[in-house]
Amino acid sequence: MTANSELRVRQVLVAAVQHVPAEEAERRRMLSALYDPADNERGEFALQKFQEIRTDPVRKVIAEKIGKIIRG
Repeated sequence: MTANSELRVRQVLVAAVQHVPAEEAERRRMLSALYDPADNERGEFALQKFQEIRTDPVRKVIAEKIGKIIRG
């Protein structure tokens, strides 16, 4: 990346951050409008992250929590 293009990227990031609302609810609405993944994407991401857990005791605890959510 050239120095000129790096400067341009920095300017774009600064401009973007300056336009993000300070109030949390409004900020969430704005960011959701930019990207709000579908439930299928969320589920796939959650499954991927669950599979990355390395220790069996932790996997078991998390699986139990998921089971409780499913059972209501």
